Amino acid sequence: MAGVPSRGSFVRCLTAGVFLAGTCAWAAAAPPARAAAFVESAQEVTLRALGAPGVDASGSAVTLAVAFPPPAGPLAPAGSFARLFFAHSPGASSVTLVVNGRPLTTVGLSDATAGGGVLEVRVPPATLHRDRPNVLDARFVLRPSGGGSAGPFARLGPQTLMHYQLFVPPGEEPPSLLEAFPFPLVRGGTPARLGLVLPSAPSDSDLAVALRLVADTGRRAGGGVAPEVVTAGAEGWLRSSGVPALLVGPLGRLPLAAAVLRGAGFSPALGPAGESVGRDDGLLVRARSPWD
Repeated sequence: MAGVPSRGSFVRCLTAGVFLAGTCAWAAAAPPARAAAFVESAQEVTLRALGAPGVDASGSAVTLAVAFPPPAGPLAPAGSFARLFFAHSPGASSVTLVVNGRPLTTVGLSDATAGGGVLEVRVPPATLHRDRPNVLDARFVLRPSGGGSAGPFARLGPQTLMHYQLFVPPGEEPPSLLEAFPFPLVRGGTPARLGLVLPSAPSDSDLAVALRLVADTGRRAGGGVAPEVVTAGAEGWLRSSGVPALLVGPLGRLPLAAAVLRGAGFSPALGPAGESVGRDDGLLVRARSPWD
């Protein structure tokens, strides 16, 4: 893969082809500089911060919904969670936690949790929206024990929260790391422009890989991407468009890929520590584009 974002690029070459299909003929002549360390940050939003003292409802089947604002920056690949502070009518009941329509877990309730309980559930980043509110549903099925005068009810306390695990503090530049893909190649939010540089006569395999990449990039970024396909005049387009791009295709039919690797200090047949790299060996590196 060779990406050409405005502040750096990712290069990934595999024999079978994911971004750059085909054998990588270039490898690092010297070990690449270590990426600067970065510190993950977190953002927490509570019901109280949204101005709500709590949410409650009565009935045998109750859904308590809370719309949390989207995260303030790119999400880390793990660490986000929802934490419910709840109470309910006595009895053998259950609650299902749902985020953006995706059920995450169902937990049995009892008299022991009726006076108050806490439930914390990890939320996969792919479940969360980056450009619109994230809706948390607490779906209670209430079976009150006999003898009580009050009917079935459920309540979420004001401490109920959504915890977003971010790559970096809000407003800072996402790290140029493979783990951060697709950031900073694209940003979340409304569809982002993304160049898709292909060979002049792309094969069915090139097109299939490109379509998978666009779909995956849009899913991870949130808000989707608006791809711009380039098959002719690619170097001029990359120099002048100001649009991040992915280079997709075999090295033999995508000359610009070699320029990306060469600009990053690579030389033929040598690995990062000076080891030999064969024609069928794969290569996974992070590189800066020569057009930055």
